[in-house]
Amino acid sequence: MTLFGSVAYQVAEQDGDVEAPNYDANRWQAMLGAELALSPSSFAGLSVSLVGNDHAFEDLGGTDVDASGTVLGAYLGTDKGAGLYAKVLGSYGWYDMDADRDIAINGFGGTAIGSSDLTQWTLGAHLGYRAMLGERAAVTPYVHLDHVATRMDGFSETGVAGASLTLADMDESRTYTTVGGRLAGDIGGVVAELDLGWRRLHGDDRTGFSAYLCDQSQCPFDVVSSAEERDSALLGLALGTKVGRADVQVAYQGLFDGARTSHAGNVRLRLPLGSAPAPVIAPPPPPPAPPARHLRPRR
Repeated sequence: MTLFGSVAYQVAEQDGDVEAPNYDANRWQAMLGAELALSPSSFAGLSVSLVGNDHAFEDLGGTDVDASGTVLGAYLGTDKGAGLYAKVLGSYGWYDMDADRDIAINGFGGTAIGSSDLTQWTLGAHLGYRAMLGERAAVTPYVHLDHVATRMDGFSETGVAGASLTLADMDESRTYTTVGGRLAGDIGGVVAELDLGWRRLHGDDRTGFSAYLCDQSQCPFDVVSSAEERDSALLGLALGTKVGRADVQVAYQGLFDGARTSHAGNVRLRLPLGSAPAPVIAPPPPPPAPPARHLRPRR
């Protein structure tokens, strides 16, 4: 059995468009888990994470949306160290979401607040081929297929009579394919990695649902997100080494497209129990999670 854990922090900037304004976001995650060897080349693992998200809309006069919660993850895979490897993974998370929206119109206004429950599940299949370059380096082309489904319960704002919104339930899903390659090499006991990838969004690039003002449910209007770019470039850098029996890795992951940039850093630790050593070159990490879509009424 191998115990593992990680701490990660992510910052992102999203440009707005005609439907929704730009925003800044940050996200943190602390994870603990355990992996069990099912055979010399197959394994399964479970994890639990605490996650926090914060999104700030400065162009909306100080609107903030926060979500914090817990995520359970599981995976199953096969990896011989060289050659073909495969992994299926999934997660289920539940979050408490709080939002506050500042309103100021010709002397009328205040702060409208609301809260809701949000759930999200993911399912992915990752496949790659690790080709050894001598005894101390490897190159790994890979392809990933990932699906993300999110549900937000409807809620009503309070705090500003005459301007508080009621929002309907929201369901959205995103499917992504990622094609990339990673080069890893052992340099004097330090494993350096370079990961380059290209991610493609399939399906709808916007999210929408209904809302209404002042309990006037007979007069709903659409709330629509900004568009998500379909193609994104991914960049990963990492350094890892052994500290006693543990493998320690410090990594950076970046996402870049025409409307969004994201930068994430994390520290990971793997500690094998028993006599089996932990692998020197770990499977490639998943791409950064896409930021949640953020919305404003359609005019």
